Amino acid sequence: MNILVTTAAVQGPLLGLVLVASSAAKIRMGRDGLSETAFAKLLERWRLTRGAGRMWAMWLTVTCVEVVLGCLLLASAVPRVVGSVAAGFFLLAASYVAWALRYESGSSCGCFTARVPASWTSAVRAACLSVAGAAYAWADTPAWRMSRPTSGVAPVVAAIAAELLVLFALSSEVRREAALYVLAVGRLARARGRGKSALAFAVAQVRVETSRFWSEYVLAASAGEAPRVVDSWHADGWTYNEYATSWYGEAAAIVTAVRDDGLNPTWRLTATLEAGASGSIVAAFDSETEKKRSVSSRRQTLSPLPSDPLAAGQA
Repeated sequence: MNILVTTAAVQGPLLGLVLVASSAAKIRMGRDGLSETAFAKLLERWRLTRGAGRMWAMWLTVTCVEVVLGCLLLASAVPRVVGSVAAGFFLLAASYVAWALRYESGSSCGCFTARVPASWTSAVRAACLSVAGAAYAWADTPAWRMSRPTSGVAPVVAAIAAELLVLFALSSEVRREAALYVLAVGRLARARGRGKSALAFAVAQVRVETSRFWSEYVLAASAGEAPRVVDSWHADGWTYNEYATSWYGEAAAIVTAVRDDGLNPTWRLTATLEAGASGSIVAAFDSETEKKRSVSSRRQTLSPLPSDPLAAGQA
């Protein structure tokens, strides 16, 4: 079996993994995440369904299609038929993303997250996956029946690795989450922290400290002096971190709360900053409702922040 056929035959299980991961992310988004996607806006614009319940049912239907198709690809069942269906599915997905870019710019495609806006890379990624599905259908060979390629295994492994790197480069939401966890693990290594709880604290801290809220609001008020963590705790599904900082020359404390849905980057950041001897609240921020208010007339008022503070990291 030559290298081209072997590489094409492996596309089935790879596409299956992508679809299973995507369907899991869609379920984790929940109804709140769905409302932020271009899919919800498409249904509303074309009046295909009305009401949150029916919209959620449509979303679950798409998710079930992904699960079934993903399992068939993983099982390498009827490659020519399943590969053709997968190619058509991803081509439809590319068309959907193109529509979102044209008519709902700034909305998420909902492929893996509800927070990251769709971009041209999302459309290119779907088109590439459609080509992979067509290649799998052309090979018409189950992955588990492949024989050793005449040119050796190394070229096939290199081709698959290159393909995965391209997909990673085209997935901004995955890149951002990967970078966040790398930073969090690096912080744990420096602090010699261990355990799931310590990782959760580190992830929450990195989320906050790489946000636009932090760079344009907190650091601006503290004259660039980095606040330090003085306490961390979990409560009711939220991860809290308390920082000691300064507010235009006065000692201050800022408490951040991050609700995180694990690997799916649908999250919410709230922060309250207290300053002065009385400990009065001088500022508050909520990424979900886009609220940021300053209740001190002596302080500088900054421009409104985006609903996703981490969006600044992509600029």
